[in-house]
Amino acid sequence: IEAVADGAEAIQGRHRVHWAANANTPGGAVHLTMPDGKQLRSSVYGMMYFDGSSGSNVVLTQVKDCTATIVGSDTLLYTDAFSNLTADVRYTYRKAGLSQDIVLKQQPPSPADYGLNPETTRLQVITEFFDPPAPNKTTVTENGVSDDRKLDFGDMKMDVGHAFLFQNDAETVEGGSVAKHWMTIDNRTFLIEEIPYASISNLLAT
Repeated sequence: IEAVADGAEAIQGRHRVHWAANANTPGGAVHLTMPDGKQLRSSVYGMMYFDGSSGSNVVLTQVKDCTATIVGSDTLLYTDAFSNLTADVRYTYRKAGLSQDIVLKQQPPSPADYGLNPETTRLQVITEFFDPPAPNKTTVTENGVSDDRKLDFGDMKMDVGHAFLFQNDAETVEGGSVAKHWMTIDNRTFLIEEIPYASISNLLAT
């Protein structure tokens, strides 16, 4: 990853990525070009709680203006990227693809603080995509909850994500697999990634 006038880019692999200097850039802060020429433009929108038992949801936080920082040769950070929760957005560029991680630096409020049931509430990360190609979805339903387990765009795919405790630059404790949903809402396209709050509440408490 190298700095350019309007942000940063990684162009030495088969897939190319450009990051805007600001995570809160209209039309997408991240622009990925796949080896076959297909393009994905995206920005993290925010985080929510969704209570599956009641159907209620609460917006925890939304992305705010923040500056990109290159860390090492393969990592880009948008530090302190959210409005009322201390968390970073981290991108790692590899030969095999690109990963997006939300790195929580602060314990979020309990769902109970919003009148939601912690046992049936899921923590969600929302990423908006702008005019994306339509993926082929492999959808699995477990315990009444659907999961678009694989999103196939052709040369590149989105597979199963994971939540984990990250300490001393090492992944230490697994928090479980992250389910995802590729959805169109009011003519806007969103990737919703979620994990049961109960499965990570002990990790968040640390």
